[in-house]
This record gives sequence, structure tokens and C-alpha cells, in this order.
Amino acid sequence: MISPGNVTLEPAPSRSDELLTGVLRGVSRSFYLTLRVLPKPIRPQISLAYLLARIADTIADTDLIASAQRLHALGRWNDAIAGRLGNADDLAALTENAGQSPESHLLGHASRALDLLHTLPEGDVKLIRRVLETIISGQKLDLERFQSSSAEAVMFLDSEQDLNDYLYRVAGCVGGFWTQLCFGCLRAAPKETPDHMLQLSIQFGKGLQLVNILRDLHADLEKGRCYLPQETMTRFGASIEHWEDPDENLQRMVNHFIQLARSYLDAGAVYTTQLPQSWKRVRLACAWPLMIGVETLNALPAEDPFNPAKRAKISRSRVRSIMARTVLYQPLPNRWKRLLMADSVHDLTDG
Repeated sequence: MISPGNVTLEPAPSRSDELLTGVLRGVSRSFYLTLRVLPKPIRPQISLAYLLARIADTIADTDLIASAQRLHALGRWNDAIAGRLGNADDLAALTENAGQSPESHLLGHASRALDLLHTLPEGDVKLIRRVLETIISGQKLDLERFQSSSAEAVMFLDSEQDLNDYLYRVAGCVGGFWTQLCFGCLRAAPKETPDHMLQLSIQFGKGLQLVNILRDLHADLEKGRCYLPQETMTRFGASIEHWEDPDENLQRMVNHFIQLARSYLDAGAVYTTQLPQSWKRVRLACAWPLMIGVETLNALPAEDPFNPAKRAKISRSRVRSIMARTVLYQPLPNRWKRLLMADSVHDLTDG
């Protein structure tokens, strides 16, 4: 438990909170810490939105049923969240052959998650429904786009516009949801305008998703999908036909997207430093994924980005170091700002 600066990761206060603690802990240990540090006025809404999104993600990713069935199930899940469908009792059957996995356990709680949604204030429900509709639209588009892909027949996004659209649907919109909820539920709003903070938060979310794409290049290629657009490959004269032995053009193209991710995370650093100092829990909840994202970019293998043995991964001790430093420097405005500037994160966490 982290406690410097009077910030603690609170334990579950009651059995009624189990759905948003124990279940989420089983499917996302790292982001679970971010959720637990959030202030109480927004913690249930963001935790529930994340839970609903993880259920959708589980439906989209399961290999136990065909993609057409997954598309149908995603549509039903979206209808259930939107209130157009009475319940989601049939979703657990999607993983009936998956044993007692965390994902199977997660789907088994789909109806309880919907029940919890109905207990929230109407304005918060609207925000959650809107962001989930956008996320699920991105997941459905992903399934449709790569429906016939395979390791032998890799399929690409066509353009950087397609990539930008995908990044917004599955992650950028989450930044917007987060910001709207904070402005609506917390006191002492940032001095910056809501529109400015909204745009920064969208870029922040897109940056975190692009980091995931770059980290998972090899794994995605083995599934027959590549999120780096064909348009950009053509511009760089790059090809993935020999991705196991990448040439200079392919490496240059990957570096182009690394720099794009850095620019998005720079926006995330600006966003986090402009949050009111009184929002110390929100500041920490933003700083942790930001710094982990930058560290992941720094760990990407520059000369062999498709090598699975070199997949960028941040150690638990490194994560603990990031958390400790942010808690320590959060009350110190100048040191806090220095800590979060994306180009300096790697050096500062080493020092």
C-alpha cells in the first residue's frame, strides 16, 4: 500500500464493491491500481466503464467462437448497455469451454455490471453509454476489417486517417470521457478550458493505445493484422515481407510512429500538469500510465522492433518506482512538472 503524501490505495469498502475490485483485479492488475487511487466521486463510474469495456474486449478477442458470432455478441452487449436489451445472461455461454479463467469469470458478471450501471446518476450513465458505444464500434470495425486475415495473409489499415480513427474509437474517447466526468463531479476545475483539456485527454488516450500497438507488433502480425498503415509503408518504401529481418526503411517507418506516440504522450504530460493540485488522486491516476507509456517507448528495440524476444515490458519494480516517485513529488509543482515531461521521464526515473 502506498501512503506518502496522505495518498493510499484504499481496500474495498464493502461486499457491494466486490464487482469493481475483485473482478477487475483478476483481469487487469496494473490498471486496477490506477482505478483504486481515484477519488470516490468518480471511482465507481470509471471503474464500471472499464469493466464494461473489458467485457466487450473479452467478447471481441475470444477464439472460442467465429468472428461473425463475436460481432453479433458485441452488438447485443452494446444494446444491453444502451438499455435496448433486457439482460446479458447469454454472454457467459461464449466462454463455456474456457474453464475457470478470469475472462470467463468476467463474462459471468455481465448482468451484475448492467445492474450496477442503472444505479448511477442519469448524467453519468449517459457518459458511460456514449463512450462504450464508441469503443464497441471500434472493436466491431476491427473484427470486420481483419475477418479474413492470417499469418500467411497479413492485412493492414489503409491510411493514417484509419489509424487515427481507430485510436480515437478504442482509447482517445476514453480520455474525453474521463475529462468530462472529472469536470462534472470534482470541485476546483482546471484553469484551462474544458475544450482544451478535452483535446489533450483525447491525444493522451490515443498515445497510450499507439504504445500498445508498437509493443505488440509481432503478436499482431502472427494473427495476420498490422495497424501500421499501408499508405505509410509505401511512403517510406517499407515492406513487412521480411519483417523477421527488418531493413532500414522498415525501421524508419516504425520510428515515425514512435515519434507520433511521443507527441501524443507529450500532450498527456501537459494535461496531467494542468490538473489542479487539489486533484492529487486524479493526477496520480494520470501520471502512472503516462510514465509507464514513455518507459515502454524507451524500451522498444530500435533495430529489431518485430522480435518477440525483445518485446518491451516494464518490470514490476520499475512500476513501483514510478508510483513512489509520483507520490513523493506530487505536492511539489516544479519537480512534478519536470517529472512528467515525456522526454525526461526515462532519466528522472533512473536518477
